[in-house]
Amino acid sequence: MDYGCHHTKMMLVGYSSGRMRLNIHTSNLDYEDIHHKCQAAFIQDFMPKSEDQLNSFVTSNFEETLITYLESYSFLTKLVWKNNTSASTLVSYLQTYDYSTAVGVLIPSIPGYHKFSGNSNREIYGYLKVKQAIRDNCDDNSNDLCSSPIVCQFSSMGSLSVPYLDKVATAWNAAGELSPSSSSSKSSNIKKGLMSSKLLRIVWPTNEEICNSVEGKAGGGSVPGRSKNLNKDFIQPKLYRWKSTSVSGDPLDKGMHIPHIKTYYQIDNEENESMRWFVVSSHNLSKAAWGEIQNRYDQGEVITIQSWELGVFVSPSTLGVDVMGPLLSSANSNGHSLGGNSSSSQDPLDPKQLREQRLARFGGGGRTDRRIEQEPQPKVASSSSPTEMDPNQKNNQRSIIPIPYKFLPDKYESSDKAWVVD
Repeated sequence: MDYGCHHTKMMLVGYSSGRMRLNIHTSNLDYEDIHHKCQAAFIQDFMPKSEDQLNSFVTSNFEETLITYLESYSFLTKLVWKNNTSASTLVSYLQTYDYSTAVGVLIPSIPGYHKFSGNSNREIYGYLKVKQAIRDNCDDNSNDLCSSPIVCQFSSMGSLSVPYLDKVATAWNAAGELSPSSSSSKSSNIKKGLMSSKLLRIVWPTNEEICNSVEGKAGGGSVPGRSKNLNKDFIQPKLYRWKSTSVSGDPLDKGMHIPHIKTYYQIDNEENESMRWFVVSSHNLSKAAWGEIQNRYDQGEVITIQSWELGVFVSPSTLGVDVMGPLLSSANSNGHSLGGNSSSSQDPLDPKQLREQRLARFGGGGRTDRRIEQEPQPKVASSSSPTEMDPNQKNNQRSIIPIPYKFLPDKYESSDKAWVVD
């Protein structure tokens, strides 16, 4: 196996109430990363299993994926993880928690040569795990889904090729391969580069955006793009700006902060700014992180992965809502808000109100651990509760997926130069 690394950023936190918090994030434990960079995190709390669940060996796909991932560490030391309990391995202890309330699908990468023909949930990693999550949790009833863009935002780019990007774009397109009507070629022989050129939008900071950030050029080392990777002819047309060229007043617009965040999503509806699916992860766009399908003489077809990575996939289906997307002023004008149902005639919230509502829903603004203890299960931010939902009103529930950049990013202008470190 060629050189890889442990790139996952994850925390497991236990509380005296018995609950366990899973935090999968994008930040290293570094002052600059935490205070100056733009980052993201998925956080969910889980409670211990009941005696009946333990005796019945109840499990879930989320638990199986988490346990399989952690088993790859081979960390077998027995420790006391909770007061008044006997020593056990970390994996054994985590199996005592109930993950049936998970609102997402874990997306792991584990170094190795992995066969995936067995259709086992425990054996699927990298970009193929995203493909499986899309297949299991996304329907295909959206209009013009074949041409829905896939936004890829990350902080480091590997050495990519057109065939590789085509495979990733095909795997991540909720509609699968483009139909014959979308191309002069048959679907089984789609023109090289068509999938990636038609679907992928790569959000990458320009040289100007890095130099004008709060850290300046010195902070650009956290976005280690190489000219040999960024300046390829097939990459340049796919590049989109990190910072919005317009002032939206959105309090989550972090265009002045260098991005260390990694996010991926497919646009569902541009008008109401909704997503088909969304992934937040440690994965950068590289073969080492997401994996590459290869044929090995001794194993046949495998997906080869070099690094440990971990992310979370969510969709309206996993969140139990009708639609999901970022909360922007345009979303408010279409009748979606965090505070309840709103009409199109209602005035949009100003940035201060937006920030206060975001903080209230996402745990900021002085929320104490004592209050969290009283609410062990997280709540999905939506435009209405299930009891309020009118079955005749479509998209009555909207889950908020906060992103710190423009939902429809701005394409590079002719004068823009991609940030590179060499």
